[in-house]
This record gives sequence, structure tokens and C-alpha cells, in this order.
Amino acid sequence: MRQIEALTLSYDLRRAITVIGTRMQAKGISEAFRLSGAFSSETVQALAMAEKSGQLEETIMILAQEARAELARRLSQFEVWAPKIIYFAAIFFSVTGMLGIFQQFPPKNSFRYQQGFCGN
Repeated sequence: MRQIEALTLSYDLRRAITVIGTRMQAKGISEAFRLSGAFSSETVQALAMAEKSGQLEETIMILAQEARAELARRLSQFEVWAPKIIYFAAIFFSVTGMLGIFQQFPPKNSFRYQQGFCGN
């Protein structure tokens, strides 16, 4: 379980932890999160209220669950769109490659053929 938590430790949280370590003048975790600039004002406000009410641990768990749910939603969107984008790119490059082949063989009445640009 500790490995999973280490893997899900987001960049924002790592940045906030760095701020906590480097800025000892921070007055609580919400202030450190605010100073990091990595979190939304809503998240900072929720943490500040949780600090004051003594429900910091529960609030952090809720915020972590929301972050994991958002990550799962984004990954599922990526799973849906990635193959479509790859297929489109493959078709696009195939079609443009075919058009390039046709440009090598212009009709005999074209300017390129008459000027001798076609290897004739």
C-alpha cells in the first residue's frame, strides 16, 4: 500500500512538500500549500478550514480521493481518444504518402513533364 501511495503522490503535493521544507515561516499546511502556488484557492481554503476545525486528516483523505477520481477520469478519456488519434494520424500520413507518389508521376501534358523534371 505504501508503494501505491508513493506512486500517486502528485507533482503538486511534492511541490508543496518542498515548499514546506524550504519555507519554515509557513504557518500550517494550508499556508504552505498557498505559498507553493500549486493548488487552487478552493483547495487551500478547504485545508485552512480543516486545520481550524481539527478535521485536517479527513479533509486530506477526501481531497486525495477526489484527485484519484479525476486522474481515473482523465485516464479513461485518454483510453478512448488515443486510438482514434493514432488511427487518424496513420490514415492521414498514408493518404499524404499516396499523394506524394502520384506527384512523382504527372501527366504527360503537365509542366513538370514538359520541362524534364520527371526523369525523362
